[in-house]
Amino acid sequence: MEMATKVLGKMEATRGFIYLPKKIRSEIIGDISLPCSTTLNGNPARLDKRFRLWSAYLKGRFLTGDLVNIKKTEGGYVVTLQNHEKSQIG
Repeated sequence: MEMATKVLGKMEATRGFIYLPKKIRSEIIGDISLPCSTTLNGNPARLDKRFRLWSAYLKGRFLTGDLVNIKKTEGGYVVTLQNHEKSQIG
């Protein structure tokens, strides 16, 4: 499936969402009609009309400046940390 990387901003890290920039939207969203419900790492999530992927799972899990991989799967999305040295969860 499709995958992209993203550096998390302060609001993303603290509020529990990932803003999908224009350059990776087509890879990650595809032809999905927004807003919609989905999953993120097996947890409930939603994509809004402003191209933000929201999930309580993300809230406080990553730090500002963390580089994450975002992968679209058949069942939703998977987000993993690329730079392990900065993460709160190791």
